[in-house]
Formats: sequence, structure tokens, C-alpha cells
Amino acid sequence: ETLNKVATFIAELDSLSPIAEGFHIASFPLMDRWTDLPSPPTPTKTETKEGEVEDTTKAMYKIVSMATSEPFATKMLDMDEDLLVMSSTSVLELDVCRTVKGGESEYLPEPYKPLYLSS
Repeated sequence: ETLNKVATFIAELDSLSPIAEGFHIASFPLMDRWTDLPSPPTPTKTETKEGEVEDTTKAMYKIVSMATSEPFATKMLDMDEDLLVMSSTSVLELDVCRTVKGGESEYLPEPYKPLYLSS
């Protein structure tokens, strides 16, 4: 059923859609229920010499997704990156950090603005 959703999503994607061009990560649930990660720690605030307060919370979680045709994929996570490049392996590493809500972010890319600001 999930693969049908993915195929339908791609097939029906309008060429005018903000995500029709460029690189985007889309999430399709594979299960009926979500399992949440544990609550993240409270962000730490430190004051700089200029009196500004900055959030010093580092990545709270690291998510690694690997695609490979090699046997023993979990052992490949410990391999040197130069060796991984020579194999038929792709690794996607994500650092999960605390951010402001999408529509309130000063870093919101132009293609995403209509998704947040029109609602």
C-alpha cells in the first residue's frame, strides 16, 4: 500500500508544484502507527560577548539510512568513507535538531513559502 502511495504521489505531481524541481526528502509512513523519539533535551542558552543569546543545543538524534547491495550492511556503517565510495552503497545521514516552526524560520527556502504562508 505504501508503494502505491509513493507511485501515486510521483505520478500526480504537478509541474507547477514547489517540489517539482530540486532535491527534496519526502516521508511516507510504512506503518499504521508512529513511534516517537524520546523528548529532546531543553535547549541550552548562552550569552555571547555581544549580549546575544544563542541556542547551543547540538544534534539531538542522528538518523542513518543505508542502501546497499553488499552483504552485512550494518558492518559497512563502521567502514571508512573512501571504502564506501568504492562499493555500491549510498548513505544518508541526518542530524535531528530543534528548529523554529517552518513558517517562522528565517531560513525557509522560497519554494516552501507557499506551503506555509498560504495556510
